[in-house]
Amino acid sequence: MVTKARTFGGALLSMKGLYLTLALMIGLTKANAITIRFDDTDRPPSDTLNVGGVTVTGDGWGGPGRPATAFGVGLGSDVLGSSFAMDRVAHYSSGNGFSDSHSSESLRLTVDGVINSITIMPRISVLETGESLDLSFEIYLGWYAPGIDYRIVACDGTPTTILSYSYSTASRVQLDISGDFGEDLYFRENRISRGLPEETLVFGYSILSLDYTPVPDTANSACLLGIGIFGIVCAGRKRGWSAGG
Repeated sequence: MVTKARTFGGALLSMKGLYLTLALMIGLTKANAITIRFDDTDRPPSDTLNVGGVTVTGDGWGGPGRPATAFGVGLGSDVLGSSFAMDRVAHYSSGNGFSDSHSSESLRLTVDGVINSITIMPRISVLETGESLDLSFEIYLGWYAPGIDYRIVACDGTPTTILSYSYSTASRVQLDISGDFGEDLYFRENRISRGLPEETLVFGYSILSLDYTPVPDTANSACLLGIGIFGIVCAGRKRGWSAGG
């Protein structure tokens, strides 16, 4: 039994050839996700930082930011606290369960594609003593899809990966340290257990990496697709000539 061949530009194409063409078209339009690490080297503070296709700026509404990276630590902001972390600084008076003043930083990350996830290292410490605390707090993510997202992160010495599955088309995200109902609720019991001392809590996180899927290079994809179709057409014509002979 002989399967009739379909024609494409006067050439004979088998069903197998058509499937190969379709697979080539689909494959060329799909880009592979890449991961950009921010803990690979030191980068001095700047108004704008470009790392592997990720543009980082400090013009978010959650507080001023000045992006910088530190080798082995990650991306942060050099406005409050350490330059290798994005921080929120809150002062507590003695006997008070709520902060009487605070300030914070924010950063905006932009890619030419879709952000898949961000990996961070949360931390919290007492400014006056340097003591690290094993507590949790809330962070804000403003996905430009659009969408608002609050996540609770734990300061347990392990990285936290935040997936953007709810906003899969976002090419930008603003990172801020703020809670949907305030941050003081997360620290209240710990401060009560220590007698509600006067102190300043510094909490935030370093950004270790960002995973994103770039926009496909349409020019290269079209070129490769044309080459692939040309090759299949030539093969079809050769088979047609052989059959005719």
